[in-house]
Amino acid sequence: MRGTPIYKEVSLGSVRFESILEEIHRNSFTGYMKLSYWDSEDYVFYLRGRQVGGVRQLSEGMREAVNYEVRSPRSEKGVFSLYATSPVEVFSFKESVEDRITPYTFATYGEEFVAPIQLAHTNINSLFREAEELYINGYMLLAGAESFEAHITLAGGKPVSLWDSKAYTHSANKSLRVDPQHSYICAFRTEPEFSSFLASLDTLKGLDSLKLKSIGDLKVVIARLSEGFKLLELVLSYGLRLFILLLGRSPLLKLVNDCGELSKDKPITPTDGEYTLRLYSIEIRNEYTPINIRLDVSSERVDYLPREELALIKKAFIEEIGPVGAVVWKKVFEGMGFEVDKLPRQEVNKFINLLFNEIPDEKHSKRFLEKARRWLS
Repeated sequence: MRGTPIYKEVSLGSVRFESILEEIHRNSFTGYMKLSYWDSEDYVFYLRGRQVGGVRQLSEGMREAVNYEVRSPRSEKGVFSLYATSPVEVFSFKESVEDRITPYTFATYGEEFVAPIQLAHTNINSLFREAEELYINGYMLLAGAESFEAHITLAGGKPVSLWDSKAYTHSANKSLRVDPQHSYICAFRTEPEFSSFLASLDTLKGLDSLKLKSIGDLKVVIARLSEGFKLLELVLSYGLRLFILLLGRSPLLKLVNDCGELSKDKPITPTDGEYTLRLYSIEIRNEYTPINIRLDVSSERVDYLPREELALIKKAFIEEIGPVGAVVWKKVFEGMGFEVDKLPRQEVNKFINLLFNEIPDEKHSKRFLEKARRWLS
């Protein structure tokens, strides 16, 4: 995992851990903490002073989620390090533990062409021109305050696909609104085949899901494949996934995603237990229509309802609709075209009314509306 060391390999027995956590919060720190013990290593990720997840690497090769919101490490026998990164590395970690495949799943793969830089400090149009002049194959990432915002695939230096966390665009004009004070851009150069793969991810279709006893069983699965392009996803452990792109039975690309860090040649340590293997078909594009992308650089910030208030609305909704509440909650966000759990304050009234209409029982729907009344204007 990449990062600039702030503190490196300090004995845990000498560290005032609570003071470190206060410093992380006070300085709105972005990066990760590493805690090394004799039998494991813990990586805990922070975004602007807030913990967003963590992973424990056990000596046997297994992984598990870890939480250091508590105020002390699990042992004083070990060493402590703290590394600063850009938000891009933190978002890549968050994406690596999600049970899905999007262009963000493959973020950070390739040779860094443009290091993450705040939009306020760069000329975006110049970056596009430079990519075209150098005939770059690869992709650009736009990252906002809380997550990735857009993925732009480049082929021959020109934008040929755009994923904005909701849908793909492969042609025509596209306008993206960005906040230069709270957004970053970065770019990676890759082989042309990888650009084609990224630009074709919208054709990905699930074919099968299997349980494997060992990694060696992959050979048996591949030997049974028919012609055409296939993608294999092997979930090895928490935050560790293997991807193999094949044409027929011939591997074209092999990638290991290790907590957001992607590598073509990372060795895999076999562990005990079953592996989940997912098989997909994909139609690789060979021809493209360049997209005209216009970035609306605006310093106007979207005023979002605080997460803690949104959590209270969600709690009230689930109390009244029952166990399906979490699924319906996500559906309403997606129907409004918003990222889940990011609600512009100006949309609160509409959002609450949509939730109200999703509750079939009149008694419970009215009770929900009463609970949510303080957010209505």
